[in-house]
Amino acid sequence: MENSFCISPKRYVPKTKLIQPTLLLIHNSYELQLLPASNQIGILMTLRQIYRIFSAVLGWSALGLQLYLLIAIAVKNELPPITGVMKFFDYFTILSNILVATVFTALCARSPQKWSRFFTHPKVKTGVAVYIFITGLVYFLILRHTWNPKGLALVADVLLHYGMPVLYGIEWLLFTPRGRLRWQDAFRWLVFPLGFVLWALFWGEVFGFYPYPFIDVTALGYPQILLNSFFMAVGFLGLGLVLVVSDRWLKKILPADLPDRIAESQVTR
Repeated sequence: MENSFCISPKRYVPKTKLIQPTLLLIHNSYELQLLPASNQIGILMTLRQIYRIFSAVLGWSALGLQLYLLIAIAVKNELPPITGVMKFFDYFTILSNILVATVFTALCARSPQKWSRFFTHPKVKTGVAVYIFITGLVYFLILRHTWNPKGLALVADVLLHYGMPVLYGIEWLLFTPRGRLRWQDAFRWLVFPLGFVLWALFWGEVFGFYPYPFIDVTALGYPQILLNSFFMAVGFLGLGLVLVVSDRWLKKILPADLPDRIAESQVTR
């Protein structure tokens, strides 16, 4: 009896009944490990697509919320609603998040059209990564102390300055083909932020509104603005070079075929 049963205070339980669930668990784990590589990649691609759809919806929703808030502020101040729309496109935060949401949308669409291929190219994806990472860093280090958002403004603030940079960082880290970046790409990525500075200065001259204190000509004057713009360019360039180095390092430490097997097949060099 001792070899066939476990003794319980209430009743005898056959050992075979206790062992069966354990054997079933081991069997299921063994089967999972034996899944063909193609099935494993298929599961990863499905999870990746769900992640991208979620990120795209969240990104556009955050942008829509911020646009609504700016229009509401304009109406409250007895200004035309178009004023809120114009201010919406005057923030680097908004522009960088539009780029992020566009990249996620292109990745979800997986369209052979030129716009989709452009925004899903590793060089473009990395350039957008530079912009959205700078957005998060500058806000956290400098701008978050300048105001105290509440309610819906706080929701938009967290999503645009923290949520989307993190989501895009995961996308860039896990799902971007490696080895496609060159050192000169870091210099090309400067075109967009320098263009933004020129746009913001033009907007300020015409309408008297500067979106950020470090490019406020009225308060600082043009010599200081030029110096600030130089330091901003150095920051963008430095982060761009860091991402190029990171790309090459990740190519060495990751399995040779993993990034390309789970990345977009239509991406070209």
